Amino acid sequence: PRQVTAYAPNVPLPAIAAIFPGPDARHEDNAALEVLGAVMSRGQSSRLFQSLVYGSQVAASASLGPDIEEEGGTLNAQVTVAAGRMVEEAEAALNAEIARIRDEPITAAELIEAQTELLAADLRQRETASGRAFMLGNAVVAEHDPRAPDLRVQQIRAVTAADVQRVARRYLDENARVSIRYLD
Repeated sequence: PRQVTAYAPNVPLPAIAAIFPGPDARHEDNAALEVLGAVMSRGQSSRLFQSLVYGSQVAASASLGPDIEEEGGTLNAQVTVAAGRMVEEAEAALNAEIARIRDEPITAAELIEAQTELLAADLRQRETASGRAFMLGNAVVAEHDPRAPDLRVQQIRAVTAADVQRVARRYLDENARVSIRYLD
């Protein structure tokens, strides 16, 4: 584990991040990691929004999801601390939600909603020529397979709640975490 604190002038609101190593673009865990990211931060009913933004109101925004790259990716959590709130409060709330996703299985409703969100976003991207071109280009460059976008749809549909908990336990490893504070 490693901690980094960065300072910059005129930071409107402090921010924190937690970065964990992730798999490369062709790894079988990517679909489950995408579903995990959707459970955590896609939509207003996601865990981070409900807990940090709406519930405790320690964050102005919060997200967690994979950054999938050809040679290795990351799993990134980012929180913009709400005005008047302490960085430590936001870190504690983020850490609690990370521990919760590792320790407790997601619900069937969370799984279905996450899969639906991801598949709807995929379909929206396919509606335009530029969206299809980006999707195909990324698949050829990062995954070396022009069929990857269609396979991804099948993989996301096949993800189970147990898969999400398994990848959370594997990749949200506190011993490999880089914690970042961005302050004024």
